[in-house]
Amino acid sequence: SMRLGILIALDRADEAAALLPSRIDALRAAGLDAQADLEQRLGLATFGLNTPDAAAALEDELATAAALPAWSRGDVAISRASLHMHAEEPGAALDMAEIAARAFAEADDARLSNTTTLIAIAAVLQKNDIEAASALLDRFLAQDDLSIGHRAQALQTRARVRGGSEAFVEGAADADEGRAGRHEHGRV
Repeated sequence: SMRLGILIALDRADEAAALLPSRIDALRAAGLDAQADLEQRLGLATFGLNTPDAAAALEDELATAAALPAWSRGDVAISRASLHMHAEEPGAALDMAEIAARAFAEADDARLSNTTTLIAIAAVLQKNDIEAASALLDRFLAQDDLSIGHRAQALQTRARVRGGSEAFVEGAADADEGRAGRHEHGRV
């Protein structure tokens, strides 16, 4: 699925569309029929395709999402949150991120719960609520289930927030720690 998302980000939707049937087959082979059906209905919408049709398809799916497994509900909501962020609609993105976070928590997926929290923090920052974003970042960074990548991203974000608030020493320390975490694990 990461490959599909990367292709969409590179504006190569035709290539991504060609790979989608094998992704759906793999989901079915793994016994994930509900997710396979969802991705078949939505096409590339859950991989970041940013079109009016993709947004409408996600909205339609959200209207009946209660019938989906928790992980699939989270997938639809985080996908819609991302499109709201691209459209500079932070309030709507935050609402969707909350729905996604609850669904991923119900599905016991800490990695995607944490990804969702980073989207929520970005939405709060887009609303220019620096105080709330700082509190969320501090609480997020205190968690013991963060991946190296999530921790590095949060530290980089907090470094920018602190720099913007003229807390330069603390911001520089966050930036250094965030870069060290990425370099340590081959991510630059």
